[in-house]
Amino acid sequence: FKALSEPNRVKIVKVLYHNKEFCVNELLNKVDCGQSTLCFHLKTLVNVNLLRQRKDGRKTYYSCNKELVDQLMSFIPTRCKCMG
Repeated sequence: FKALSEPNRVKIVKVLYHNKEFCVNELLNKVDCGQSTLCFHLKTLVNVNLLRQRKDGRKTYYSCNKELVDQLMSFIPTRCKCMG
């Protein structure tokens, strides 16, 4: 939960939860922060297993670990619409 205390990280997880995967350049269009900040957020989310990454040539693609996110969401009251 600490990793999700930053609003942009929640936004990143939400975007990837509802989509298959994105590379950094694609995520830059969806999140309001610079590339270095985005990379820091992505690294943080990968380190706590909320995101997965795969390399394809020079690009790194990120996807949501939906199983873990769903597990975390089960601890939040159903009134919360944060992932909806």
